Amino acid sequence: MGELAARLPRALTQLDDRVRTLTEDISAMRAAVEPLDMRMQRLEGEMRGMHKSLKEGMQATEDGMKETARLQDITNQGIGDLVKGVEPLSGGINRVEDNTSPLPDRIGSLQQLMSEMLRELTTLREAIEPVSRAAEPVARLRERLPGGN
Repeated sequence: MGELAARLPRALTQLDDRVRTLTEDISAMRAAVEPLDMRMQRLEGEMRGMHKSLKEGMQATEDGMKETARLQDITNQGIGDLVKGVEPLSGGINRVEDNTSPLPDRIGSLQQLMSEMLRELTTLREAIEPVSRAAEPVARLRERLPGGN
């Protein structure tokens, strides 16, 4: 009993040192993880904004293309006798249609890529959150130990 009592202060010191080291490690992990969470939230917000903007731009492009097609039909009906004078306009409209026809596919691909990026960011944030929660019980344990401020 006496021998155990003599070793107790040393054991408590070693335990306190281990708890202090563990607390420092947890603090370092928190310091490393917390900025990532904020950055990820900012990135997620930016990606959502870009996604919304892209979707609106895609809709505006589609609306513009529909309006262009509608106007082309009206123009073609109204100028029947002036077809020769309309030839340059028709060629220009065809070039515009040729130039803009791949846009929906390209925008759709970008939208899909951005959606995948948003899912990856969300997954990453969800993976980091358990580390922070896992560190909390250790910090509470340290506070309960003698000399654990």
